[in-house]
Amino acid sequence: MNFVDGRGQQLYPNLPKQQFANGFLAWSLDGRRIAAVSVPAAAAPSIWIVDPEAREPFKKLADLPVSVHRPIGITWTPDGSAVIIGKQEAISDIVLFDVTR
Repeated sequence: MNFVDGRGQQLYPNLPKQQFANGFLAWSLDGRRIAAVSVPAAAAPSIWIVDPEAREPFKKLADLPVSVHRPIGITWTPDGSAVIIGKQEAISDIVLFDVTR
C-alpha cells in the first residue's frame, strides 16, 4: 500500500510494504486511517486498520470466518470507533467491529 499526495509524490516513504489481495478499503471520516479488507484466494478474508503515523501502522483487526466467501463492503461509524462490514452469509449480512480495543 502506497500513499501519495495530489502531485503523485510518495508520502510515508519508510512505511513497511503491505499488500491487500483482492480487497477494498474505506477512509475514516477524519482522514487519518484506512479500514482495509484483504480477500486472498487461498485464505480467509481479514480486516486491517492502517494508520501510517502510528507506531504499528498495519494492525489486523479480525480474521473473518472461512464461511465468508464474499465480503461486500466496509465503512466507519461516524465517531471512528468501529467499522461495519457487509458480507454474504446466511446467518448475518452486516457485522460491527470495534477498533478501539
